[in-house]
Amino acid sequence: MPFGQQRDQRLRLSVFLLNALFLLACIVMGAEAQGGLRDWIPHNPNIWHLEVVIERSGSGRYDKDLSKDGYINTKSYERTVEQQVRIKACGAAGGLLHVKQAKWELKDDSTEKLRIQGREVTCPLSPEEMKHSNLNRMKRAQQEIRRPGNSTIHTKRETLTLYPGQDAETLARNASATLLHRQGDHYLLQVGSQALIDNRMDDVRVEKKVCSGHVVRNELHNRSGDQPSMNITPPTGEDDFNSEMWFTLSPIPMTVGFYQKMELTDQPLSGQRELDRKKETHYQETTTASWSLKPKNPCLEVVDRILKDLAFAQAYSDRKIQDFAADKQEYEDLVSQRAYKNYTGRDFSRPDPDGNSGGAGESEVELEVGTDCKLQGDKAFKEKLLKECRPMIIFNATYDHEMTHVRQCKKTMRHSVALSRWMSAAKRLRPISWA
Repeated sequence: MPFGQQRDQRLRLSVFLLNALFLLACIVMGAEAQGGLRDWIPHNPNIWHLEVVIERSGSGRYDKDLSKDGYINTKSYERTVEQQVRIKACGAAGGLLHVKQAKWELKDDSTEKLRIQGREVTCPLSPEEMKHSNLNRMKRAQQEIRRPGNSTIHTKRETLTLYPGQDAETLARNASATLLHRQGDHYLLQVGSQALIDNRMDDVRVEKKVCSGHVVRNELHNRSGDQPSMNITPPTGEDDFNSEMWFTLSPIPMTVGFYQKMELTDQPLSGQRELDRKKETHYQETTTASWSLKPKNPCLEVVDRILKDLAFAQAYSDRKIQDFAADKQEYEDLVSQRAYKNYTGRDFSRPDPDGNSGGAGESEVELEVGTDCKLQGDKAFKEKLLKECRPMIIFNATYDHEMTHVRQCKKTMRHSVALSRWMSAAKRLRPISWA
């Protein structure tokens, strides 16, 4: 009999029986499950497809004018916020869902501007002007009044956007969604997402000196980057004064999330509620969350899984294939082809509609026990089922069966080690020589 045949046959039959139990539980879903079967079947066995949208919007502005008698003093402020976080996830109720997508959109822009200008300024005469003035000894002749006076314009702008370089996979990995079972049909939905934010700030202050005609300009700029740094430009100009300071700071992490109590049945569910509201003197902001859950009954897929497993079990038990196959590879190929025919009723002559070359003849069981008696492929197999929003009974049944082989392997290895030690000890024995 080819290598691994008996093990694979028992595997298919065992998985078939476990899936059959799950199918029966789906049929009697309304009845109370008892004993060990309850450990396999969640309270609500549906696969839920979740979509959550968290939106934040705000706006505000003001203009103040305190000017009087030729003195100018104005101040303005404006801010607009538009943020949307969309999360899509799927999985069974009762625990962690698999996040398929987390999409961020953010634009938070604020501008503040201050303008001050004096009505007049008294400027002293220059030494050259003093020489040609007949009244140069008179104090009033040493000064000159100029209108308008000195001015200052101070502009500050800050913009928050999504930090570049965060791909869809990164955003999905930093998001989470759970449907925690509370009691009966009551569940708690918890959703959260985190992203890095690009914070850009420009602070520019310009002063004009009427008496000297000089301009003083000071600039401060902040940018976000992976490597924090600082760059200061020395003041330039003999008369005017210009200085710049540039800082690169780490991007800011931002987290959004909410929780919602709900009752799950077999029907789609949707809702919306306000999470937060800010109302300041010149600014208002509202944050809302909406959710939509659509159930998918896994029983049809489990039935299909049972039929595939049964097709494999029949193929592995076919003695004609066992006698005909020359090696393990040929045996596996023939089993796959026979399983395909058992499942579809057609000869293996063309790919199935999913594009697989074997249809039911392609085994989904990707777990195996290595020579070190450790289970291999379990994490990848589980991740695959989660991404495809498949019933976890497929993983649980297969994993439980493979662990029996792990225990058998360890038991056999212990016996082999004991036998090896006994043989080594026997070899060291020497017959007694009688002279």
